[in-house]
Order: sequence, then structure tokens, then C-alpha cells
Amino acid sequence: MAQAARIVTPVAWLEAPRWLTPDYAAYLTGHTIDYLNWMVEDGCVESDGGGLIEKQSLHDFQESLLLGRHWNE
Repeated sequence: MAQAARIVTPVAWLEAPRWLTPDYAAYLTGHTIDYLNWMVEDGCVESDGGGLIEKQSLHDFQESLLLGRHWNE
């Protein structure tokens, strides 16, 4: 059986708490936990030091990825 498409709406981002668990951040972004850990370790997104990821910095990083991908369009 095919898996249903994952749809994350702007409302899901708005309703998400300020600090996200890696699982919830993965759900919102579609990134793997390993990739999210890399983003935290590399300083791409803010972390509370206890494993939670700041939603706003994650959103900002997502926007920068999107801008980079479509830079010349």
C-alpha cells in the first residue's frame, strides 16, 4: 500500500510550539533526524542545548534553502 502524501500547512507551522522536538521538526520539514542534528551541530538552527530546536530559526533556514534553490529563476 502506498503511503499517503505528507502535507504540512502554514497553520501547522503557526500552531507548533516555539521549541520543537527533533521528531516534530522532521515532520514539519521533511528532513531526517540526522540532517536536523547536522543543522544544529553546524549552527544552522538554534537549539536549547537539551535537544529541542527553535522553530523560528528552523523556519528561517528553510526559507534560505528555498531562496538558494530558486536563486536564478
